Amino acid sequence: MYLDNHHGDGRLALWCAASADIQRMLVKAKPEQYFVPPYVGYLGWVGVRLDRNLSWDEIAGVIEDAYLSVAPRKLIEADLIATRRGMRAGRSDRPRPAAVRRSTYNSRRR
Repeated sequence: MYLDNHHGDGRLALWCAASADIQRMLVKAKPEQYFVPPYVGYLGWVGVRLDRNLSWDEIAGVIEDAYLSVAPRKLIEADLIATRRGMRAGRSDRPRPAAVRRSTYNSRRR
């Protein structure tokens, strides 16, 4: 989730799915960059401050880890197979299949 000053908290941030262990590690190691977000923090999600000089590689890593923590195994395996073939799914200019673009949240509601 992307949030800009959510309920006046003054943060430009992402909230990303993570395990409770990863959340604790990141928040303890870099409390200026990472935080426990309201509502979903108890599930292990981690807040990532976009206004605190994190490298885009680090931000991309957190986003990729979040995807891997909630994506269906079938999609993760498809990405792994594509990576081994040198065609990382979602990393090219071609559009991704609708099943990959659909949000995990909406697909679980059905």
